[in-house]
Amino acid sequence: MTTTIHLVSSISRIEEALIEKALSSWARVIHVNPKTRVFKVKGETAGAAVIRSISLYESIYTAAIYESSHVYTVNNSNTLLLAGDKILAYTALAKAGIPIPETLYIPASNKEPTLNIEYPLVTKPPIGSWGRLVSKPRNPRELETILELRNNIPCTPQRNLIAQEYIETQGDIRCITINNNLVGCIKRKPVKGDWRANIALGGHSTPVKPDPTIEETAVKAAEAVGGYFTSIDLFETRDRGILVNEVNGVPEFKGFLKATNKNPAETLSQELKQTLKK
Repeated sequence: MTTTIHLVSSISRIEEALIEKALSSWARVIHVNPKTRVFKVKGETAGAAVIRSISLYESIYTAAIYESSHVYTVNNSNTLLLAGDKILAYTALAKAGIPIPETLYIPASNKEPTLNIEYPLVTKPPIGSWGRLVSKPRNPRELETILELRNNIPCTPQRNLIAQEYIETQGDIRCITINNNLVGCIKRKPVKGDWRANIALGGHSTPVKPDPTIEETAVKAAEAVGGYFTSIDLFETRDRGILVNEVNGVPEFKGFLKATNKNPAETLSQELKQTLKK
């Protein structure tokens, strides 16, 4: 009997097209669009569900719906929650003993925080991607301006703030992991005039041959959030080794594919097929 897999996404990017193509080699793939679909708790039937919505809570909720019917989900709702909320991600990483940049949580109710951290620093909301709302205040006055702007954001979770030490690097390392195995890594470098290395902001990527420390750190970071298919962003430092900057539960990989010529969708397809046999 052919396995049916639901590919849940509200838009179809190159990543979703590649995943659908790879899975179709052995499964019947049905594209499920949350924009036009109503989901029933304990009423969804599939062999597996691959969750690819760009909306965090849409992803979490749809994964949980499938899990209520004992459908295997990639990633599961708990992973999507932990990876999607940076405060939860950093605390999960820290609990697992994985090194991260010095990180502070500024609650939305704290209008005048006192920070014992050197400037410049990095501020970011707990929920967000593609480098949006990430800033680098150089002094307390610039931080105050960011806090004032934050208080005008209508979304309550976004009024919370993360403040981190600024790590002086020439970009970061993004690694892809699938089923607790490293697929590969790339170096992401920012465009001239920017300090953020996100591909969505124009950053460019080159392949990296990971050493054992990078591989071990990336896999442990994925394990810390229970991730089946994740991307892990790392910083290389001179005096503190490898630090984990972020974990992504709905990984984009077009930059990885272009730099390495490795297709994570093929690996995901092969691993998921073996996982469902167990």
